[in-house]
Amino acid sequence: MLTNCELERLGVLVAQIDWGTAPAWGSVVVALVAVLFAGLGARAAIRGNRNQQRQIEIQSVQLRNQQKQLAAVEQREHREHASRISAWPSDITPGVRGSNITIRIRNTASEPITSVVLFYVFIQGAAPRTGEDHVRLIEPAGQWLPAYVPFGAILPGQSEFTFQDVETGIMQGRVGAEIAFTDRAGTSWIKRANGTIQEISDNPAKHYGLELPLDYKTAKILD
Repeated sequence: MLTNCELERLGVLVAQIDWGTAPAWGSVVVALVAVLFAGLGARAAIRGNRNQQRQIEIQSVQLRNQQKQLAAVEQREHREHASRISAWPSDITPGVRGSNITIRIRNTASEPITSVVLFYVFIQGAAPRTGEDHVRLIEPAGQWLPAYVPFGAILPGQSEFTFQDVETGIMQGRVGAEIAFTDRAGTSWIKRANGTIQEISDNPAKHYGLELPLDYKTAKILD
């Protein structure tokens, strides 16, 4: 179908025809055919441009989806080592002045983690829920409460450490474990007692503001 502009041009040409002169008819017919093909060519070009625009939009959507998928893969790879670290209380027994809490650490990666800081925390009850909460609790003498232990490294496999004489007589208190560490790529993380993984910008000791020098301990290797 021709546009209004093209129809007007055809009308002008038709009005100019000298119907008694055959050559004039021929020239007009040629002009009409030229206008017709010009209109068809313009419409084809418009359709081509629209199709090209649709293809560009489709390719843009596909590119954005690929970028999202690549970012998701990179994020999984970035967190892969950290996701293989876990810590939990495996045993609580009576101590001299409180309870002895044994924390089990599992590293299912093939490389060790370093700059490790292990806390016992509480996942319920009126007690510290995070390592940061524990560090803010200072005895009147200015000493940190014995709520954490640093390790130079934790090897692949399972290991454990026992906190001695911990006050666990807290109403509805339930003990958990929090572990902070640096992975093989040099990125530092905290694995919270609720299982969430948090990336931190500083090494664990600096993040918590621990008093230096650290008294590194050695975890008991189980396998």
